[in-house]
Amino acid sequence: MLSSTVAADDGLPPSIPQSFEVQPTSSTTIELQWSPSSDVDGVANYKIYRNGQLAASTQETVFQDTGVNQNSNYYYWVTAVDASNRESSTSKWIYTRTPAGNNENAGNSNVLPNVPVKVTANLQSDGGVQLSWQPGEEPNEISGYNIYRDGQYIRTVIDTVFTDYNSTLNDSTRYSVVNYTADKRFSSHSEEAGISRGSVAPPPQSNALESKPGTVGGLYSSVQSETSLTLHWNRVATAKGYNVYRDNAYIATVSSESFTDEGLSPGQHYEYSVVVFTADNVFSTHSEVHGATTHGAATSAARSQSSDPVTQRSATTRTAIGDDYYLAFSDEFNGNGLDLSKWNTAYLWGPDVTTNNESQYYVDIARNPDFGYQPFHSDGNHLSIKADHTPDWLKNSANGKPYLSGVMTSYDSFQFTYGYAEARLRAPSGNGFFAAFWLLNARYIDLEPEIDITELLGENPYVVHHTYHHRDADYNLVSTPTFDTYVDDFSRDFHTYAVRWSPGEIVWYVDGVETQRYTEGAIAAQPMYVLFNLAIDGDWPQSPDGNTVFPSALEIDYVRVYRK
Repeated sequence: MLSSTVAADDGLPPSIPQSFEVQPTSSTTIELQWSPSSDVDGVANYKIYRNGQLAASTQETVFQDTGVNQNSNYYYWVTAVDASNRESSTSKWIYTRTPAGNNENAGNSNVLPNVPVKVTANLQSDGGVQLSWQPGEEPNEISGYNIYRDGQYIRTVIDTVFTDYNSTLNDSTRYSVVNYTADKRFSSHSEEAGISRGSVAPPPQSNALESKPGTVGGLYSSVQSETSLTLHWNRVATAKGYNVYRDNAYIATVSSESFTDEGLSPGQHYEYSVVVFTADNVFSTHSEVHGATTHGAATSAARSQSSDPVTQRSATTRTAIGDDYYLAFSDEFNGNGLDLSKWNTAYLWGPDVTTNNESQYYVDIARNPDFGYQPFHSDGNHLSIKADHTPDWLKNSANGKPYLSGVMTSYDSFQFTYGYAEARLRAPSGNGFFAAFWLLNARYIDLEPEIDITELLGENPYVVHHTYHHRDADYNLVSTPTFDTYVDDFSRDFHTYAVRWSPGEIVWYVDGVETQRYTEGAIAAQPMYVLFNLAIDGDWPQSPDGNTVFPSALEIDYVRVYRK
């Protein structure tokens, strides 16, 4: 029997729903669950938000969302509402993607695609698990792959390599892969692969001379410490894997386009080359040799050899840090276009999810080079991210968004904890433009930090903004004030924007001069990566008007990240 006693109204909303989890259970269903909230008035219901919009409400702490499409990206949060209709702050946000379809193969041919083979799961130095596999026989009919961890779907991909950064690892973690075709026929699960903590053995050399794969190009290195460096190169489409050589001696086989060489000597110069091989064990010739020097006993002149010759220019132009920093990552944008070995062209959640009520569609040229619009342009000295109106014939491809633009991230090529990041930019003026150079956490765990090195609103080209965001222990969003710095018109001239991130401190710089310093609260201590984007409209900037000029572009002269 319910008590007739009514608790006093405390005037506060319910507590934030905790332990929020999201899991696709089929191609058209996503299950959400969370722990109960508390409130003096009692919790009346919970509101479920999908992609920023209210999708449903329920009195339960489990919800099956059946209003989703297969092979699509979604993000969710949930709030609690009390009897007085006060709504809590949001739970954590969780991004997910539905599988490309179900495994019933209903209405399709009875002939199922072949099962993926040679599935491997290798633990990486950054804590991720890199999966690789082969599609099996008749690979040309395969359109994509569904990946499963411990029997649960986690992601759909179109490549045969995927790194899982969201796994709670243990010795029993197992992975499997399912092939699917364009007409949504699904293979059986591959054999499961457990996590290997060793390196892949080199494949036997083959004498085959026919159909040699192309030679690996685009080698560059980022020095990690006095005893390690990471080598990067361009992807070869027919590659099964890559053999890495140091000073003409084989050292490793990898399935991705990077390799971290550890246990090196301080101040020592090394020369590297890479050989690509196909599934038939046909091997390319060696790539051009790339030289790299670890730091330590070497002079600063020797340090500049660890990357492209343009890094000598870096040593003379940085003004906010000392000589105890070394160049860990850079792009001078002196080539003919965007270097896809360094940059992704989509957020982790893909191009189909737009946040902050923005009105642009970010064209993912890395995955969809034939989209019909190229936002990235190079004049040999600068890279531009160009925004323009969406032509009518691309409206459907752009999810109806009225503008096209670009985002670029170093997620796959470079992540770092602590250092100094600097870029020289010129941003467009005009209502609606929102350009940014920022750092974002590489794992949605712990503080989930974000450092906005500079945010540039075209409506006022004389003010630049800097902010730091993170989550607290209760998953509430904590943000510094938006620090403002006044500059000469950022749309007329290039300015240098930078941040120095160290234990317990974040310092912002404009044109080499310190503008803000933050030492309070929780300072991030987890890996982050570099991002540039040019957004249109949204929650913060004014909307474009008749005076807003299209096309307009964010121009980037260089970006450099230094570490101790």
